[in-house]
Amino acid sequence: MRTLFWTTLLTLSVTTWAGGGPVEPRATSIRLIESTFGNPEIVVGTSMPPQFDITFKREMPTTGWDHVLDSVTVDSGRIVVKLTEVRPLGTVAQVITPTTCRLPLGRLAPGRYLLELWVRRGTDHPHALSQALVLAAR
Repeated sequence: MRTLFWTTLLTLSVTTWAGGGPVEPRATSIRLIESTFGNPEIVVGTSMPPQFDITFKREMPTTGWDHVLDSVTVDSGRIVVKLTEVRPLGTVAQVITPTTCRLPLGRLAPGRYLLELWVRRGTDHPHALSQALVLAAR
């Protein structure tokens, strides 16, 4: 009984000394995520000052899939776009279909921006970061 007590005490002391708390899990591997939004193009509006949109091409699992824009926020060099993928109504053929997605960025001050695309499939799931890229506004 005494040996068990001392072993436990020693283990607790070592844990406290080594980091002072629980050990956080560490990743054991890393991989690149393929870009799901391709061929980005900037569209400049004819207004003054100009307003900007960005378009992407994306392959969707069937015809009729669409993107609904939930929000666009611009804050100190960061643009966060949140989208929801919406299924087509009814039965459709399962054919990989390229879809164009146009996102309004609005007016931007000169500078660099990190554009983050957060996507969810349907409204039952939270948005997840899908892709990010850097834009330079002049």
